[in-house]
Amino acid sequence: MAAEARSRRGALGATSARVSATAVRVSTTAAHVVAAAGRKLRVKAHSKTRRKLQTLTVAVSALALLAGCGPSQPRVAVAPTATYKAEVVRDMPTTPAGVAASWLLYSISNSKSITQAQIRSHFSQSLLKQTPSSNLYNSLTKLRAAGPYTMLGYEDSGNRLLIGVQDSNGRQISIDLVADSRSQIVSLTFGRLGRVPVITDEASLARALNEVGDDGSGVRRAASASQPRYQSSFLVARIDTLNGCGSPLTLSNADDQMPIGRLVDLYTLAGVAEAVIDGGVEINQDATVLPSMIAQGYGRNDATMIGKKYPLRVVASHTIHESDPTSATMLMKTVGADGIRAAAQNTGKQDLTSFSPLLTPRALGQIAWSDSDLRFYWREANKQPEQQRQALHTALVNSLSRGSVAMDPNRYQDVLWPEGIGWFASAREICRAQSYLGQLSQRDVNTDALLRNAMVVENGVHIDSSQWTYATYVGAESPGQLAMTWVLTSPEGARYCLVMILAARDNTTLPSPLWLQAVARQVIDRLPIWIAAKEPKASATATATNPTAKATKGKSSKSKATKGSRRASQSPTPATPASSRASTARPDKATSSPR
Repeated sequence: MAAEARSRRGALGATSARVSATAVRVSTTAAHVVAAAGRKLRVKAHSKTRRKLQTLTVAVSALALLAGCGPSQPRVAVAPTATYKAEVVRDMPTTPAGVAASWLLYSISNSKSITQAQIRSHFSQSLLKQTPSSNLYNSLTKLRAAGPYTMLGYEDSGNRLLIGVQDSNGRQISIDLVADSRSQIVSLTFGRLGRVPVITDEASLARALNEVGDDGSGVRRAASASQPRYQSSFLVARIDTLNGCGSPLTLSNADDQMPIGRLVDLYTLAGVAEAVIDGGVEINQDATVLPSMIAQGYGRNDATMIGKKYPLRVVASHTIHESDPTSATMLMKTVGADGIRAAAQNTGKQDLTSFSPLLTPRALGQIAWSDSDLRFYWREANKQPEQQRQALHTALVNSLSRGSVAMDPNRYQDVLWPEGIGWFASAREICRAQSYLGQLSQRDVNTDALLRNAMVVENGVHIDSSQWTYATYVGAESPGQLAMTWVLTSPEGARYCLVMILAARDNTTLPSPLWLQAVARQVIDRLPIWIAAKEPKASATATATNPTAKATKGKSSKSKATKGSRRASQSPTPATPASSRASTARPDKATSSPR
């Protein structure tokens, strides 16, 4: 599992983050940190989460890291119960990667010096064989010189964590960390987060997402009407209990059909929730892992899983929290494509083209990364009239192997959505899906428990619990696509939905997930002011007195609950669940596979 977790980077949606994609080797006279070679990082786009990461074999000096241009790789053996008292690790997840990151961030932000004994206990033996502990010690010591560090946000997918931090000089750095089940760091990559625009009002948000932007590596690329860097769609709206997505506070291209990656899990959860309410399934009933459910390439894809049984609530949690494609496939097969399509229609989704046929993550992987002829046949079918296209695509999906299938890692970074491979929805439809999940959670105790267990997560930014008592997040990232959505509940019970979707045919022009989270964090901080201006009588913004509350992190493609999220779980008013995710979808690994 740990090996798989570091094995891939994103194509399927879930929920999870991106750093520069080219393999790099940087060598300087300073101490070197050698990144373990051959690992595949899962980048959440597909989690639930991750687009530009590639397998990096890197020798990086501390100075290069601080300049924001290098990577490195470690591994930590801290006990999962270890805690570190420092602002920079506040709300850090307790997953293997979260524990490892807590030690790392605490060590480079704390006044106490790092010892070589700590290095040896927190870094993998395989890495230490390549890089002496003394070199790692020197590099981390120099990193401390630029501290203390401030947390900007993070995206968690269990064994992998993408973190954005700012040093004492104002430089924003991305950290991509992979850990094993013992919380030992097996991969550590540093890069530049890129310049994040300041969001003060709706106009500045529109400029940030629609016009000139930073590509996540510090390179400024001008957008033009004829050749934009990427397509964007966003929506901020109050959720109307009766009518779904209510009047928007701000929006842009909110009705455009966009690739959503593993945000499709929202519709799957809606189908499962309906089945629970109707009595067709129970949240504690066991689901058995069959060979035809193993999504090869990343995630829980070990053949030894075949025959194992997991309660449905656990499968749902793995689907959202880890953007696990095998779990998502199991969940889809439990409800069936017809059940998910019916649930999607009940959410208010009108365009079901990409749900006919409805691809499972396993099927998507087979078509996208195994036999090149499959993609050729898929593209050819796209040229036919709709009814014939559906028939041809359905026949192709039904012909897919139910056993083990060899994948071509060279295809993992292919941008698939222009070929119609994946799932599509508009920002407004995602908002309606969020609203519908909230309605379902109020109809049945077991359904509420299922959704809360799967979705009580907030990823990427710290939510001020004085402003929002409940926050949920779903993120999805894969090559060429990035989607994130939050649902925020005020102390008075009013709920608001934020949806941001970006898509590019060229994966190198898409911003980093951490960049988009940094934008979202500012929107969430300022949302009370926008609400007060547009909804003067709404009681949902009694917290506008602290509009600039500092945001930090939450959790991802799988995601993690913040303090507000945890408190929310005891709130009398259920909030719309949303998680990958993350990655996102979300998830999602570098050089390797999709999420």
